[in-house]
Amino acid sequence: MAKPPAAGLAPLHPGEHLRTRVLPGLLQRGLPRGQFAERLGVSHEALDNLLGGKTNMTPSMALRLGRVLGDPPEKWMALQAAYDLWKAEAAMAEALKALQPLASARAKKAG
Repeated sequence: MAKPPAAGLAPLHPGEHLRTRVLPGLLQRGLPRGQFAERLGVSHEALDNLLGGKTNMTPSMALRLGRVLGDPPEKWMALQAAYDLWKAEAAMAEALKALQPLASARAKKAG
């Protein structure tokens, strides 16, 4: 399970990962953001919304990024899943504490 906010940093939103870790390299290779959007076959607004964390990674965008960047689309979906789980766990922290695991779940954790 992801750690609650007090225990560490949140995983990066896939758009932030793209903005901070991928785009700088593309810019150095002469591919500005607008041309990258065109290469992906999406509007500049759609890319900007993802980069700004206003929208989430979709399977369609993951497939596009995978094709253009040569990454497996599962990488992009895994980033979104990690981010979503972390946010949900943080929002549900108290409610999760109140839930009682089944005896079989406790035995699996101990063993």
